[in-house]
Amino acid sequence: MESLEVVFDLRMEYLNNMLFHDFKLTPDNIISSNFYDNEEERNKEFKDITSFSEFFTIPGTGTITVDKLRLGITLEQFLILLCFDGESGTVEINFS
Repeated sequence: MESLEVVFDLRMEYLNNMLFHDFKLTPDNIISSNFYDNEEERNKEFKDITSFSEFFTIPGTGTITVDKLRLGITLEQFLILLCFDGESGTVEINFS
């Protein structure tokens, strides 16, 4: 198997819990990230956003490249793609 993609369909109110509690993401385990803020018309990084549920009240997308994450097994250097429409969206994890 060369690559694998896991997709979660998620209501926005569960997004912060998934990212901060379940995945335990912190700026320390993130290689890079990019989120475009439509209101401020500028790019932001993971560390600049305190609530992703609030950030995505305006539809948008973002990416997070994670160095290492423990989810039963250790996943290393993979991409999380977030895409939300203001109410719900998807969290895609791509790794190989």
